[in-house]
Amino acid sequence: MSQSKTKPPIEEIIHQYIKGEKLNNINEFLDFLKGQKLRTVWKSHDSWQVNYKGKLLLKIYLDENGWYVRHFDSLNLTHWLADADRYITDDNLRQYILTRIKLPHCPNCEPFPLTIFGKSFERICYHCPFYIDNPANETLEYAKTLTLAKMQIIVDMKTK
Repeated sequence: MSQSKTKPPIEEIIHQYIKGEKLNNINEFLDFLKGQKLRTVWKSHDSWQVNYKGKLLLKIYLDENGWYVRHFDSLNLTHWLADADRYITDDNLRQYILTRIKLPHCPNCEPFPLTIFGKSFERICYHCPFYIDNPANETLEYAKTLTLAKMQIIVDMKTK
């Protein structure tokens, strides 16, 4: 039966794609989300989203190469990054983000300029400017830190 009919929990699907250490890592991240009282909700084939206070917090995708976490996209990028310096203070995480910013490559992309952590980009991908693929060790901690930072951004946006 198709996922669109069953809308399965991510825990039922991850074993189809992920094995070994990657499975341990995604389970650790899912446990982290549960510890924050967050839950994943099926969004579309092999993708789930997590909302916080009615706002999109992150999306998790599965594919034949593993899993990846996307904390921002075109719907919330400008709000997310408006005060990035205030919310993301770890220099290693900042450098990681800067080296992972995606430049436009898709035909439907509406690239736009962005300055983050003092670095200017003339054109970045509007649809998916940054994600963490197969988080492990340090990058798994980055995914958790970004989740907590974005939760605080959502809280602060609601109080403005």
